[in-house]
Amino acid sequence: MLLLLLLCLLLLALALHSKGSRNPRCQLPPGPTPLPLLGNLLQLGPSSLDKRLMKLSKSFGSVFTVYLGPQPAVVLSGASTLREALLLQADAFSGRGGMASFDRCTQGKGIVFSNGHLWHTLRTFTVGSLKKLGIGSRSIAERIQEEAAALIQELSLIQGASFNPLYHIHNAVANVICSVVFGQRYAYDDPDFRILLNLLNDNFQILSSQWGQMYNIFPSFLDWIPGPHHRIFSNFNKLQAFISKEIKKHEENRQPEEPQNFIDCFLDQMDKAKQDPRSHFYMETLVMTTHNLFFGGTETTSTTIHYGLLILLKYPNVTGQESFP
Repeated sequence: MLLLLLLCLLLLALALHSKGSRNPRCQLPPGPTPLPLLGNLLQLGPSSLDKRLMKLSKSFGSVFTVYLGPQPAVVLSGASTLREALLLQADAFSGRGGMASFDRCTQGKGIVFSNGHLWHTLRTFTVGSLKKLGIGSRSIAERIQEEAAALIQELSLIQGASFNPLYHIHNAVANVICSVVFGQRYAYDDPDFRILLNLLNDNFQILSSQWGQMYNIFPSFLDWIPGPHHRIFSNFNKLQAFISKEIKKHEENRQPEEPQNFIDCFLDQMDKAKQDPRSHFYMETLVMTTHNLFFGGTETTSTTIHYGLLILLKYPNVTGQESFP
């Protein structure tokens, strides 16, 4: 009985696949022939993806299609092709493709996983607000220097013992973002702050794991399978609750038209756009955008600093005051 059921599912998948391939609206660049359900996952493998894609580009050209499970992905290879797409046709290629995990969390709101007019409006507002708050100016440099001093003070307590710098660097980077978004920094041992960072780090680790990657390829199937990928959504709900609580504090204490941080700027814009039924400025968008700033800014910057430390450890001759330019 089970074998018969599996055979029926396989035949259904083959039928759907062949129907999709004949659909003139679904014509895509050529690429390796995908298997039903699995697509080209077996050809791409779990590691060295860049090398495998480069090898495929030699057979199919600088623009080709691979299937990640049932989902097609168009791959661009080579400097001239990337220049054509990202510079000469930037408007056509500026959108961000969907990811099942983020789509379920954000529902298309926020600045990172939105597209079109919503993305353009939020990006313009966010960049303008961050500039007003000192991003790119001397004031943000002073905040970073203050946090760097706090980080050095924290590291001095270790007294030369071996340690993993991940936690400390995450704290420092997140505190710089907190100073811009919330208008305050947190002590490294603050319980709420530690919970926030643990949730962010846990989600990043899960999304980077095979569980997270497989969920983004087979979301409907993985929804029914137990595993750590379900923590992505419970963690996200807790992060939303933390951010919403901070926003509530700002609503009660802020001075309208005198913004001190990003949340104040967004709340002012919400007040101005109250009468506009097409406005993108409402509470859910504020929560999502704040989460995007934290998740994107903390992980990318922390990872860059980690690699910087790794390089310094590998080449100790470039360290020390005598090596200053």
